Amino acid sequence: MNMKKFFALMLVFLVMFPVLAETPKKVYKKNLPQGTFKKARNGNFVQYDSNGKKVGTYKLNNGELKRIK
Repeated sequence: MNMKKFFALMLVFLVMFPVLAETPKKVYKKNLPQGTFKKARNGNFVQYDSNGKKVGTYKLNNGELKRIK
């Protein structure tokens, strides 16, 4: 009898775990900044245009790039 209860519990857990697992959100943003980004030493991201000129500086805040300069 013990083995039957053990296998029943295992089956219940195997069914429960995928249901309780959190799926990541896919966020699609419109009008993302264009150009090349490089991470600076202070953690900010610097945006460069196609000619290598500095366009802007961004900071990562809650998964979003916020322009600071």
